[in-house]
Amino acid sequence: MSRDIAQALKDLANAKALLASATRRLAKGELTAGQAAYFALLTEDMAQELTRTQVHSAAALRSTGAHKLDQESFQAITDLGPDPTIEEIEAAKGRTTTGRTHFKDAKGLMTGWLDIPRSTAAARLVQADCLLGGVDEAGQPTEP
Repeated sequence: MSRDIAQALKDLANAKALLASATRRLAKGELTAGQAAYFALLTEDMAQELTRTQVHSAAALRSTGAHKLDQESFQAITDLGPDPTIEEIEAAKGRTTTGRTHFKDAKGLMTGWLDIPRSTAAARLVQADCLLGGVDEAGQPTEP
């Protein structure tokens, strides 16, 4: 895993922590009307960005065959927690298995491990196909 990819994942972990912290402070109700409006504007902008991020992550799950990770890899990824180091992220490359996998496909991984409703997982994969391109049954990339 390149250092750049590990740093991007670390940035996402930091962004999650910053968002949670800011929301706790803003939820105390001491905002002016203008601040409340800006809070709402920022929140909606972030929600749109997260929707794009969800589509990209669904595409990444499918294109990398992440559903083939072994159980120890899933545990190591879970163990990273909310504030991993760059080195810990780089070490969590994961190992895939050639035998029977715990999840049948990316949709199964999304529903079984990430606890995403099946219809939502399917919709994200369709959006990924339409917006980013997909992968055919032979594993070859397809155009959006």
